[in-house]
Amino acid sequence: MKTITIGFSHSTNPFSKLIMWATKSKISHTYIRLDKTTVFQASGLRVNETTYEYFLTYETVISEIQLQISDEQFAAG
Repeated sequence: MKTITIGFSHSTNPFSKLIMWATKSKISHTYIRLDKTTVFQASGLRVNETTYEYFLTYETVISEIQLQISDEQFAAG
């Protein structure tokens, strides 16, 4: 079994605040964490990989949802 975490966050940058204002939401960002240390997220026009520890230096996590998937589903991608 593998755990995939879907996370919701926001930051203090102006674009984040604009997204929250326009959507009337407490979040402006969504990310995926495949293990305890690796985060995949969109920044600008690309998807990038960073450590969860570094991600937390500029994003405030609002909520996370953990999904359990089988090893076969994980390998199938």
